[in-house]
This record gives sequence, C-alpha cells and structure tokens, in this order.
Amino acid sequence: MNHSRHIAFSKHILRCCGLDERASYFANLPAFISTSHTYTDKFTHSLSHLPEMLEVMGHVFSLLEKQGQNIERVAPLFEPTIQVIKEDLKKSSNAMEYYYYNKKLFFYEQILSNHHGILKQCDQLGEKSISLFSSFHQDNLEALFLSFLSYIYFDLWISPRQLFFPRSAFSSGSWKLWEQIDYFRLAQCFCQNNSKENLNEDSLQQRQCNEKLIGPAMIKAMIVRMGEKGSPTIQYSIIDWNIRIFFRFLGIEGYKKFDTEMEYLLQYESDLQESLKNQFGK
Repeated sequence: MNHSRHIAFSKHILRCCGLDERASYFANLPAFISTSHTYTDKFTHSLSHLPEMLEVMGHVFSLLEKQGQNIERVAPLFEPTIQVIKEDLKKSSNAMEYYYYNKKLFFYEQILSNHHGILKQCDQLGEKSISLFSSFHQDNLEALFLSFLSYIYFDLWISPRQLFFPRSAFSSGSWKLWEQIDYFRLAQCFCQNNSKENLNEDSLQQRQCNEKLIGPAMIKAMIVRMGEKGSPTIQYSIIDWNIRIFFRFLGIEGYKKFDTEMEYLLQYESDLQESLKNQFGK
C-alpha cells in the first residue's frame, strides 16, 4: 500500500487545525502494525482501540529514545509489562476483559517489531527533528490522535471498515461512489507507487486550506461522519460513546460545536468524490 496520500491528507487536516504537522508522519501506524497478520484490521482500524494504540506507541518510542534506539537493549525492558498482560489475559473472567488484554498485548508486540520501519519513514519524509519523542508525544497527544483518525477516515475511500466494532459490526465506506466508478482502477491508484493514474486531491486540499478549524471539533466531526458512512448508519448512541471516551482520554472538556468542521468535511468529500467520478467513472 502506498500511504503517501493518507499522510498528506492527515498533514493537511493538522495544518487546518493549527496542530503540529509532524504528527502526520505517524498517521499510518495502524497499517505498519497490521502487515504481518490478515485479521488485524479489527485491532488497528476499530476506533475504540486508538487510545491504547497511542499509549503503547508513546511508551515504546519514549523508552527507545532513552536507549539510543537500540531495540536489543529495549526489548528486555518490556518483558515484565508483557508478562503482566499475558497473566491478566489468562485470568480474564469474561469476553470483554479478554478482548482488552489481547489487543494491548498485540499493540506492544507489533509496535516493538515494526518500530524500525516507522522511524525510517520519518527519516524518509525529512522529519528528523522529533529528537525528543517523549516530550513530543506528551505535548501533541491531540495531534497524534487526529493524525490516526485522519488516516482511517481517508482510508474509507478505498476500504470498508468495521470502525465501531465491537459495539457495532456494520462497516463504513464510500458505498455510493463505488457503485459509480471502476473501483479496481481507484484501488490500484491508491495502492501502487508506480500507478499511472494521479489523483487530483492535492488541488482540492490547497483550495480549502485557508479554513481555520478546531482540533477537538474536527475529531468529533470525523467520528460522526464515519458513523454516517456506515451501511446501515451507525446508531448515534454508539458514535457518541466513542466521542466521550476519546475526549476523556485527551482531557478535552465541555461541549464542542462542530458545524464548521462538518461542513468542511462534507464539502471536501463532495469535491473529491466528483473528481474521482470524473476520473474513474465506468
């Protein structure tokens, strides 16, 4: 998969929200940690897993930083943590407890085994200035979370996802668009580095980049929009539950109006969808 477009979209959203754009270089962490298993989209694309994924990433990369990026020195330091999770997994008294510890164990094992690729990507993107990841993670939690969310939202152009699993098994996606275009050409364009097709999303982003948006409101708007893209539409009580959990995790308080951010997303979707129909129409 070519993730450059996902990262570019995430960077664009962070810029519009006045957040640190460097967080976008970690946006495709869900893809990095799912490459070795075919079933792991349930763990990496389910929205309710993002807080644990972000916590584990912060823990692993902060310790790597202290140990000079030496995984051989770092790996043994995580053995006690992983062992405790495994013991808790064995002691699980119900399905939800088992599910919680199983996903946490998965994140530790996968991020530890794929950390080199993530750091290499940052270097390739020219971002070596995140020299103190522990402080960057702490100061930019909202930006990192929104970068993950933007990646998953943008991925709905080509892949249906069970984003609200396990509370809802219904998938979200760009259903109406897929009925009107040559889906396989679109997927090839997204997935292959050497595709002859070029998308026009860069010009669409430039046209809308003057908008001044608010980070928490954009998080809320994206989650609501993902629920609306469900087939059938995800129950709002489930959408609202996710928003409340995320805001509590990020320390965001109070009601957040998101009219401007929702209007922005709807206009962006409308413009890009029209462009994709013109380019990949049957």
